[in-house]
Parts: sequence; structure tokens; C-alpha cells
Amino acid sequence: GGAPAEPLPMGGALLRSALQPAEARWLCREMTRLSRTRAGGPLLAAGGGLGNRPREMLSWCHPFSRLSSCGERPTRLLRWSEELLHALAPGAAAAGVRVDSLLVQVYAAGGSLLPHTDAD
Repeated sequence: GGAPAEPLPMGGALLRSALQPAEARWLCREMTRLSRTRAGGPLLAAGGGLGNRPREMLSWCHPFSRLSSCGERPTRLLRWSEELLHALAPGAAAAGVRVDSLLVQVYAAGGSLLPHTDAD
């Protein structure tokens, strides 16, 4: 376990040091590997700055559009995400909540989203 969750102004929480170093390395390698299967090539290979807003690194059944930008199902990443969700919100596991979509975004240092409300 890392530090306690820090509430974010627009909801959610920031979990600093939630992963062990080996877990963090695996997560970065897996996201980078999957981004290489991304339609149009990997985001980070394109060069140029990210600016102050997030950019999509990869998606699988995007939560809003249901489109995917990676060329293969990110099975291990979806399983890992579901295990994390169930560990942080045990009621989700009891209710049978499954993780079937994924959106990975890249932020520049100091980058953020503007205040907004997600709608499906």
C-alpha cells in the first residue's frame, strides 16, 4: 500500500505509489506495447509536445464511442484494471461489475482537463 487516496476536485481520487516498482514497469511496458498496435501508429512516436490537455494513448471499446485504437484486445490490462477496481470498491465485485473498456490518456507535466461533466 502507498499513501492514502487524495480526493480530486472533480471527483475520483489520486493514488500515489499505489503500485510497486515492478508493477509500474509492467504497466508502462504493456501500455507502450499496445500503443504500437494503435491505428495510425504510436502516439508518442509522432513527436511534438502534448500541450496542456491529455491525448489518447490507446483505447479499447472507448467508454463513450465504443471504438478501439489498439489492434488487439488488451486482455491482461483489462484483467489488471478489473482486479484494481474490485480491490478499491469491493461492492463492485459483489455486484458483478466487469471492466470491458479502457481509455489510456497521456498528460504533460502540469497538464489537466478543463472542468467538465462526462455524459454517455
